[in-house]
Order: sequence, then C-alpha cells, then structure tokens
Amino acid sequence: MNRDYVSTHLFQKNYSKFLYNSFFFGSSRTISFDSKDWKEHLKKDDSPFKFDAAGENLFGIYKKIKYLDNNGIRLENAVILFCRDAVFKIKNYDGHLTIKHPDVSKESKLSFHLTFFKTYMNINFLTGYYYYLATKNENSFTKGVIQIDKIKIDEPTNQINIYYLDELIEKDEDAYYNTRKDIFYNVVNESFEDKPGFGLEHIAMLKEIRTILEKHQSNYKIVLTPLYDQKKFHPEDQKILKKIFGKQLFDFTGNNLITKNKYNWYENDHFRPFIGDSLLNIIYQNPKNK
Repeated sequence: MNRDYVSTHLFQKNYSKFLYNSFFFGSSRTISFDSKDWKEHLKKDDSPFKFDAAGENLFGIYKKIKYLDNNGIRLENAVILFCRDAVFKIKNYDGHLTIKHPDVSKESKLSFHLTFFKTYMNINFLTGYYYYLATKNENSFTKGVIQIDKIKIDEPTNQINIYYLDELIEKDEDAYYNTRKDIFYNVVNESFEDKPGFGLEHIAMLKEIRTILEKHQSNYKIVLTPLYDQKKFHPEDQKILKKIFGKQLFDFTGNNLITKNKYNWYENDHFRPFIGDSLLNIIYQNPKNK
C-alpha cells in the first residue's frame, strides 16, 4: 500500500467524525509510537491521528502541515519524526509506494494516477497479482508483489500494528533474533553523516513549519529518530535544527542504550513499541493524564 495515500484518504474520510487535532508526522517508524501511549500525554478530549508515509521526507512533512493549516485544521499537538536516512529529500517521490497524495503535494493528479497505471501494467506485477487472485498461494511469482504479513490498522487513529512480529518474538525470542543474525550486524563505532544535508531550501521549509506550529500555539516535539546504524545527524544539521526549534528538539541518534541493543528492534530499521513509549515519556517529561 502507498501509506501516504492511505493516511490522506483516511484523514479526509474520518475528520468530520473524529475532529482530529493532534498529529504524528514521519516515516514508517511512527508505528513504534502507539497512539494509545501517545494519548496518555494529551488532553482527554484531544483526538490523535498518524499522518505518516513510507520513507517520509521533509517535503512530505512540510506539505502535510501546510495542507492541514490551509484547510483550517487545528494542530493542538504535533510530534514530527526526522529520520536521518530520509528527511533531506525535498522533492516528491516518483515511485508508486511513496509518491504523495496529490491533494497534499498539489502536483498533477494525472501524473499521480499514471504512476500507478504504469506499475499495474508491469508484467511481473500482473503475473504475481493474478496468480495470487486465482490460487491464494505464494510462490516466486508473488514475491515482491503480494504482502501477506499480518498487520492491523486502527482506522480512527491510522495506527499500524505489525502484530505478527510481536507474536514471533513472544513465541521464541531467541529463535527470532538468531535467525536474523545477518540483519543485526555489529556496529563498530558511532559516526556522523559524511556531510551536512540541510541547504537554504530545507531551512526555508523548516522555518515555515515552525511558523505554522507557533501560529496554532501547538505543543510540538521534533524527534531525531534512533537508527540501528548508530550514525548521528551531522553537527551542522543539528545546529540548524537547534536554532530553529530550540528546546522542542530531541535527539536520539548515535550510540546509546536504544541503538546498541538488538532486542529493542524488529529489524535494523524499526524499533519496537516499548521503545517508542519510553521516548514519549522522555519528550513529554510531565505527562498530562498520569
């Protein structure tokens, strides 16, 4: 599924019913922050929504915040995840899994749908898709085409739960990690990005994000997400973020208790929800509902 499209569609479908006023922005790593845990840090009448997208970049976050503001949606609370391996891109994606919903990107609807039509006409997709429709079986045809993994999406909040991995870990934790030794590689030393990623266009977007959030008097948090590779944001990029967002910036990158323990991770891209809960406790220091 194209998560950007799903998130935008669910928001448009359900806003009149749930009147969302609290938003989580970022990549698929938002799955590690359970909406029920987040709600404990919000006011009782706040209504949370995960406005995430696969590989979410600064362009996508910026456009979503502008979309909400332009449509008169209140942003009482916001958590924004900046992932070092994705955030620096400031253009729309062109692939069918990551291209932005045209209502948010304000780019061509025809181009958006043409992207999906071209993918549909790919012979590998057609073969795998119709083989699965006919047989309900997986084989080499369906690999990379059909995703069978058991996930749940809580429609009111757009929260994804990848419970099939939790079931595997709960059943036999040692077996889970031992069969994934190639994923959980050893990190030798903490390092920084090779060069800064933020330029003038990035800075302009970041400042406009801050302006909109301040306009809404949002209780917002900017989170630099931990990554298993233990690399930190480049010092120059950290300096820019600190100057723009000040004490609302929280950096969890680098070598720390989260990143160096494989049992905190589903794989080397996504940390587990109990880590997300811990990070929420840190950034909200004094939970409102506890």
